[in-house]
Amino acid sequence: MKKTFLSLTILGLAIALTSCGGNSESLREIQETLNELKQVEVENVATEEMDLKKVNNTYSIRIPSSFSITTSLNQDASFQYNNLAEEKYFIVIDEGKQEFIDAMVEGDIYNEELSVADNFADIQISGFAAGMTITSQTDVEKRKINGMDARVFSFDAEVQGISFPISYFTAYVVGKERIYTLMGWTLESSKDQYKHQVKGIIHSIKEL
Repeated sequence: MKKTFLSLTILGLAIALTSCGGNSESLREIQETLNELKQVEVENVATEEMDLKKVNNTYSIRIPSSFSITTSLNQDASFQYNNLAEEKYFIVIDEGKQEFIDAMVEGDIYNEELSVADNFADIQISGFAAGMTITSQTDVEKRKINGMDARVFSFDAEVQGISFPISYFTAYVVGKERIYTLMGWTLESSKDQYKHQVKGIIHSIKEL
């Protein structure tokens, strides 16, 4: 019933969106509401118990109880968990927002016409070409995650040195003073079993 209600609400807002004409303020408000409803729908699909973790007094995030902490996934990650039995992995890398902007400006690769979130996502996504071949991908979606500007992107890839194709689920989130790269991955053959779970993890991140 809840899922049906959300779907009908989103449909109604979509119809309103097409009838707003040139009122950019109304369009923006409706789009933000749509994004919030998508987030609620994602949160409602999670059925497994999720444990709340607080990281370096900076952010909190929820991870399924079946995942275990590890230090072997990425040396720059402030948060890394996996479920080895099911080949599921998740990391968060956070860094200073202003430091990121300054470094990109100094490297002459920061686009002043784009938001911080768009610049962040563009730069991170462009780096995936090294060492892997992307075989399919989604569009980059604009989201609000617990009040933070975010971009969400998923793709499948063949990775050098790995026999099986991998599916990645990523989000690039801009906080007050920190920016966050969130990434979950699994075997492409298992992505349908992981995608709702990993979206629930991504949408649980909050700044402290």
